[in-house]
Amino acid sequence: MKRSYSLILTLLFVFAAVSCFAQKGSDNADEKTYAKSYFGIYGGIGKPIGDFAKTDYSNNKAGYAKRGAVVGLDGAWYFYKNLGLGGTLFFQDQGSINSNDATAISNGFTTDLKADAMTTSVTNRYHTLNFLLGPQYSFLVHKFTIDLRASGGIVKSTSTPEFTFNPTGSEAQTSIFYQRSAKAYVAGYSGSLGLRYALGDSWTLSLRGTYFGSEGPTVKYDDRIVTVGRYVDRQPFSTVQATFGINLLF
Repeated sequence: MKRSYSLILTLLFVFAAVSCFAQKGSDNADEKTYAKSYFGIYGGIGKPIGDFAKTDYSNNKAGYAKRGAVVGLDGAWYFYKNLGLGGTLFFQDQGSINSNDATAISNGFTTDLKADAMTTSVTNRYHTLNFLLGPQYSFLVHKFTIDLRASGGIVKSTSTPEFTFNPTGSEAQTSIFYQRSAKAYVAGYSGSLGLRYALGDSWTLSLRGTYFGSEGPTVKYDDRIVTVGRYVDRQPFSTVQATFGINLLF
């Protein structure tokens, strides 16, 4: 979490520095140099980082998440020169638990529960639908526009991996138990740096790098008798995204 806040603060400092530079360079500019509001679509790749990407059985925050697709809608409304309000609505897939991960988790429980064996099956994937909104500052260099944005908003976890554990020969846990797929609304935040290239007066192509994070949803279990072994009570999300899009100016 401290790393996340540090990244957001760094982006805000860059935002301030660029704002000063842009203002100095545009003191004598006319309104044509101001950024235009826009709306567009984008897609790309989201890569998990931090605990979300880790595959460590002993780390209860490890998410075993994978690289996945990101698709969304993005736009900004400029209410004062190059200062505006930017927002994005996007869907993100961060994969599921593969067979090697499931085997490692199963082996860990076998040891911790002193079981003779453990059968583990996994369904569902990491899917989130996210709406983030925040201040955006842009400055223009010839046909290019550089966008800096810090955002916060709502994350809807529509699914996380669901586990079914079936221990054999364990005195501590004698029945099948489940780690359920987490579906909840939670807070999220992001910082992004974008580069747009003008295609005439009405369209731009965009490239964007984004950090996205959330404390994530609460995870629940059914029929678990003891908390011995790996116990995930909340699954944090953190990813970096590289996306490409097209935007209509208005």
